[in-house]
Amino acid sequence: MRRALVALALAAGLALAVAPASGAVTIARDAQGRAIRIDVRAPGAKASDYARILRNSIHGDEISDVTVIVLPEGSIGQACGSVHAGGCYGVFRGRARIQIPASSPGEAEAVLLHEYGHHIDRARSNGDIQEPNGTPRWWSARAMGARVRRGEVAPDYRRGWSHAIGEIFAEDYVQLQVKAPYRIRWLPPPSAAVMRAMRLDLTGRGGGPAPRLPAPLITTRSGTLSSGDGERLPFGLLGPGRKVGLVAHLGGTSADRARAEVVCNGRVIGSQEAGGGEEINLDLGPLGPAECTANLVGTAGAAHYDMELTLTRVT
Repeated sequence: MRRALVALALAAGLALAVAPASGAVTIARDAQGRAIRIDVRAPGAKASDYARILRNSIHGDEISDVTVIVLPEGSIGQACGSVHAGGCYGVFRGRARIQIPASSPGEAEAVLLHEYGHHIDRARSNGDIQEPNGTPRWWSARAMGARVRRGEVAPDYRRGWSHAIGEIFAEDYVQLQVKAPYRIRWLPPPSAAVMRAMRLDLTGRGGGPAPRLPAPLITTRSGTLSSGDGERLPFGLLGPGRKVGLVAHLGGTSADRARAEVVCNGRVIGSQEAGGGEEINLDLGPLGPAECTANLVGTAGAAHYDMELTLTRVT
């Protein structure tokens, strides 16, 4: 499912983009010859600076389906429909566009990549999950299903800008490309496992969308662990190329602790311990075939937990 209209601003809210006067569109090319359209409407700005950022980004064929509009800094708020906007993405008359203020290449990079992350989100399928929904392996690695159920995130801005799924995906996409401040304050920056998942989604075969694979199998459990108590989830990996993701969010205080581990064919292949208020996140694979068990065991105190086991075929 794809959005018919999207306007995602860097402000805390949904900004409906306004159409500014047209400028001269420069068409650059990436390494595969795909068109990169830059519409410069700010005096002194160079289309080549912005084309270079996108050319060096991880992208696919969707790069030819968006126009980047570079505006004077003082007009970006009006163009994006919010005085707080630092940039925005939207679809106008059937054409996707990114609107950003003119600035130095170093300052523009994170803003442009964030907005291009929204374009990737819209262009790439993630099954029947309500848009914005990122990409399949990223969704699993970030435990977005569990976060939706806990009310931490939403597909819109009802919980605020930083809890909008599309904004988290866009910020994670920036981290995949460059070292920049991570602006989602309540959530840790993407781990190496999350970035591997996103990279695999985005590169796929031939630089286009990732190949369609069977939907992940997700099992969830919730409860309270006392010291020595445990949750045990047996599962089988029927063939090679399987990924196992285990995410557990722990309540309580730092004195309440639990340990997670995944055992396959009698061998511990991954483990992590955490305290209350922290999160366990294991990303393991490729694995299989194997007989496995995911275990979550309380090691101190008593903590409420939400646990999610995800099995994905990656090859």
